[in-house]
Amino acid sequence: MQGKYAAGQTLYGYRKKREDKHKMEPDPETAPVVREIFDMRLSGVGVTDIARNLNDRGIGCPTVFLHGRGEAVNRKDGFDRMC
Repeated sequence: MQGKYAAGQTLYGYRKKREDKHKMEPDPETAPVVREIFDMRLSGVGVTDIARNLNDRGIGCPTVFLHGRGEAVNRKDGFDRMC
């Protein structure tokens, strides 16, 4: 009701602000990846080709990324592959 961000995890490409955990800001590590995904999609690249491009470059999906940061995820194994 107050418009504050209340979820436990943030969206990929964002992080919680240190001074106020109820506000988000772009994550300097992942925001460029999100921008690149949008740019590729706007230029007509299909989702399968985008995923293949990211995987080939060693950029894992958000779940793999969060697991690597030590955050809780809803996946028990398979972190040795990109997604």
